[in-house]
Amino acid sequence: MIKWLSIFLHSLASLTRTRRDLAYENLLLRQQLAVLKEKGVRPQLSATDRSFWVLVYRVWPRWRDALHIVKPETVVRWHREGFRRHWARKCRKKGRFTVPTATFRVLFVLVVLSHNRSEILHTNVTEFATAEWTVRQILEAVGLEDAPKYLIRD
Repeated sequence: MIKWLSIFLHSLASLTRTRRDLAYENLLLRQQLAVLKEKGVRPQLSATDRSFWVLVYRVWPRWRDALHIVKPETVVRWHREGFRRHWARKCRKKGRFTVPTATFRVLFVLVVLSHNRSEILHTNVTEFATAEWTVRQILEAVGLEDAPKYLIRD
């Protein structure tokens, strides 16, 4: 009896939703049914399924209402993992020590180390790394009298 009452109340609540919300919910429920039909009672979601849910997470604010086969926290974790992989791949391509920000900007990090003691002498961060900026940071780190003869750029 409680099950039927719940179904009835959800049906009444759907009358107040917009067409767009109902279409999104229908799409999400159909996707979950397709996964369950294809993979059984305890499905292992593929990378495509995960990407689908991350996209829905970014597009539709009420996605949690239509999610039944995984926990909402799982979708949020997938989104964060994708974010980390994206920036790790971007940083690896440039070959520099870079840091992604929450606003999708890339910041360049300079760390000057003491060679004999392995201690950090100076750190700084910039959005636009230039040769002049790098030289200025090294001079600030070691001073003009201790400036290195040679500078190895990696």
